Amino acid sequence: MPEPLRSCCVCRTKTQKSNLIHIVKSPNGFAAIDFNNKLTGRGTYICFDKTCVEIAKKSGSISKSLKNAQIPNDFWENLNNILESKNINQDFIKSKIISLLGLSRRSNNLIIGTDNIKSADKKLVVFFASDASDSVRNFAENYDEHFQLNLNINELSNSIGISSNVQIIAEHKNSGFAKKIKSLLQKLS
Repeated sequence: MPEPLRSCCVCRTKTQKSNLIHIVKSPNGFAAIDFNNKLTGRGTYICFDKTCVEIAKKSGSISKSLKNAQIPNDFWENLNNILESKNINQDFIKSKIISLLGLSRRSNNLIIGTDNIKSADKKLVVFFASDASDSVRNFAENYDEHFQLNLNINELSNSIGISSNVQIIAEHKNSGFAKKIKSLLQKLS
C-alpha cells in the first residue's frame, strides 16, 4: 500500500509523509514536533527545508495551521536541528523541483526552449533535462549558470504542462524560483 501524501503548510508541495516533519497541537495548546508520527491531535506538516522553516517562523503558518497553537521557546531550534540531521531523499527533491517548475510556468516566469532563451537577455539560469540532446547541452553551456535537472524530457514537459518534448528551460537569475531550484540541485550533488 502506498504511503499517504501530505502537503507542506508553507510551500504546499505534496509528498509522502516520510518526507515531511509532522507537527501536532498538544492538548495543552502548544506545537510539538511528532518525531514518531504517534501523537494525537490536530496536525500539520513542513518540508525538510530551511527556507520553508524560515518562512513558517516569520509568517506564523505553523501556528495558524494548528488553529493558533503556541510555539514553545525551543521549537525553532529543535526544528533546525532536525533539518541538519536529516538526509533528504532524491524523490522529495525531485517532487519539490517539479512543483516549483509548475508554479514558475503558471506565473509566466519560465522561458521554454532554445529559441525563446536565445531571444531573452543573457542574465539567465538555464536548466536542461537529464536526457537532453548534445546540441541542447552545448547550447546550455553558453550560459554562466547552467544545470542538469534530475528530470528526463518527459518529466520536465509534464511538470510544466506541455505535451511536446521540452529539453531546456530558463529563469531570470534574480528569480526566486531559479534560486530555490539551484539550491535543491546542490543538495543532490
